[in-house]
Amino acid sequence: MSWGWVAILAVEAVIGVSVSWAVTRIGRTVRGIASEQAAIRDVVCGQPADPWRGEDEVPGIATRMRAVEERTRQLLPNGGSHLADAVHRTEAAVATLTVRYEDHVRNHPGPGAP
Repeated sequence: MSWGWVAILAVEAVIGVSVSWAVTRIGRTVRGIASEQAAIRDVVCGQPADPWRGEDEVPGIATRMRAVEERTRQLLPNGGSHLADAVHRTEAAVATLTVRYEDHVRNHPGPGAP
């Protein structure tokens, strides 16, 4: 065998190792991307409960957004039945009671008052 053929075989071996390494790296990258896509899909679409693994249901983004909208709707005034309306009524009642208490103390001094 001549040295020319040895050089060619050495170059082919280096190329083969390089290609093998590149394919392995690409495969790991693709697997990593696929697992990230699955995780993103689970967050976006949700995941059903798995009683065998003891995992609870994970609601998707749409379900979570509906829950946030419902809770937010409870905070906005609508004419009487929401939380904001109840807070305003409570504040008004406390203000009225404060005025009445101050009037009572002013008009009915306690014993020993000058």
